[in-house]
Amino acid sequence: PNVQLGLGCDVAAVEPPAPGTWDADARLRVVLTPASAAAGCELPDSRVFDRVVVAAAAASVPLLAKADPLLGNHLVGIKGYGLSGAAGAPKVPPNQSGRGLHFMDKTRRFQAAYARSTEDLRVKVWGGNDVSATDVGAKPPYSFCGPDAAERIFRRGPACAGELMDIGTTERLAGMRPVPSIGGSPLIKKYTGAWGNLFLNTGYGYNGYDLAWF
Repeated sequence: PNVQLGLGCDVAAVEPPAPGTWDADARLRVVLTPASAAAGCELPDSRVFDRVVVAAAAASVPLLAKADPLLGNHLVGIKGYGLSGAAGAPKVPPNQSGRGLHFMDKTRRFQAAYARSTEDLRVKVWGGNDVSATDVGAKPPYSFCGPDAAERIFRRGPACAGELMDIGTTERLAGMRPVPSIGGSPLIKKYTGAWGNLFLNTGYGYNGYDLAWF
């Protein structure tokens, strides 16, 4: 089959078929934001699909507000922050690049942090545990944490995190982990009626949305 990938596409809405066409073959319309073209998305602004699978992590809540208005009661966004080394940052030895480290501090001086190597062998560290229970808070883009939180999560954390804080080229990142109310397990749904060709594949707790593709 022909597969076309749309990269850098910001989805604004998923729309159901027009009334009276709610049969098994009714297709769903995906609408992109005007900013998608500027981001390099090569798909049209609006397009219909036979099936739509939403794997948008915590952002699935505002995206599916019409199809599943109660989704926010079952999927909470846990915001995390990251530091990614760039030019001037220490490099990870190639023979150690396949490892990931999870730092835990029982004295609670800092929150848990996970470190691994980037593709170009720089250090990347993640941490944070901020809960967002609102649709607005779950909608990207996400902003980096404030100075106090950065001090707690990174400066008081592992040495590699504190070192990245002092390097001007360090990239500061933020993301939202999708955590279901039932715990760190997948939230997989098939909708009915006008949304009969819509599927949800998200959740997976602190594993983020990476596992939603497997």
